[in-house]
Amino acid sequence: MRRLVLVLVLVLAACGDDDDVARAGDDRESATTTAAAAPDRPYGNPTTTTSTTEPTAAGGDADATTTTTRSSGGAAATTTTSRSGAAPAPTTTAAPAPTTTAAPATTTTTARPATTTTTAPTTTTTAAPQSSTRSVTVSGFAFSPSSISAPAGRITFNASNGDSAAHTFTIPGSDVNIPLGPGGSGSGSDTFTAGSYDFRCNIHPSMTGTLTVS
Repeated sequence: MRRLVLVLVLVLAACGDDDDVARAGDDRESATTTAAAAPDRPYGNPTTTTSTTEPTAAGGDADATTTTTRSSGGAAATTTTSRSGAAPAPTTTAAPAPTTTAAPATTTTTARPATTTTTAPTTTTTAAPQSSTRSVTVSGFAFSPSSISAPAGRITFNASNGDSAAHTFTIPGSDVNIPLGPGGSGSGSDTFTAGSYDFRCNIHPSMTGTLTVS
């Protein structure tokens, strides 16, 4: 008879524990039953011990374990809750300090414009050719003077003949060719550059002289 009562108590205790498990949801639970020694009961009063471990919530403490002890003999139920481990300390990550990059300095160099010096063209003045006049006389089948000097330029020659024979005053290579009849005279001119020129009588080749132009 006592064994039958003990079995019923165990069944009732198991049903009560099943209700606690349903109310706890997905919590992990374990239960054990022990018998306490009593003088009037050889098998003691049935005692039920329930241990429940609650998972840690996000950001909360560590897992909490709750132990509940019930006695079918009328003893008060005892509940003990313990938590394993302290809540993890929050971790604070400092925001990276902003980095400021200075813009490179810009240096602008302006070159001075080159100075151009224009030299005025050289003006060359050409002097007008000089004009000069020289006189020569034929006498005794000779020229007098036999040497004539004159500056470069236009030279006019005035010739006269003092002989009874005809003569000429001729400068080869120029426009000066003056015919001189007996007692006659004449003139001729041309432009001469610096140099030495010969003059003569075309009728009497031995009659010669020299013109020096400078």
